[in-house]
Amino acid sequence: MSPYADLASSADRTRDDSERGPKFMDQYQIPEASISRVYHLDGQSYRIIVKDLKEKTSSKKQVKLALLLGIGGLLSGGQPIFSKQKLIEACREYGAYDAPNFASHMKKQRNMFISKGHEWSLTVPAQQRAAEAIKELAV
Repeated sequence: MSPYADLASSADRTRDDSERGPKFMDQYQIPEASISRVYHLDGQSYRIIVKDLKEKTSSKKQVKLALLLGIGGLLSGGQPIFSKQKLIEACREYGAYDAPNFASHMKKQRNMFISKGHEWSLTVPAQQRAAEAIKELAV
């Protein structure tokens, strides 16, 4: 096997990853203006900037933050992935960190979040819910 085959497939993956954010926005019909009301994107990094998550309970805030973090990862790095630490920090920032129940809130959402070590990845149904959340929060 040629060593160039690995380089080509790696380049294809990088290009595919960089196109995933725009594809997500197009698929769920999310205008760029809505994204900029929810996120501050800065190259390979992002920050959630909404003031109100429009949720009452800590568990619902945590799930919404996880959805938003996953899409933030998709928009900035091409993968709908976020770290446990980043979610904890976001929950603390929004007054939604419930340490004793943190893990169980995520485990109850197995249809939306796939655990990969210290990271979670969004499933396709989670990406759909995240798109709905972005549209709701951008208003």
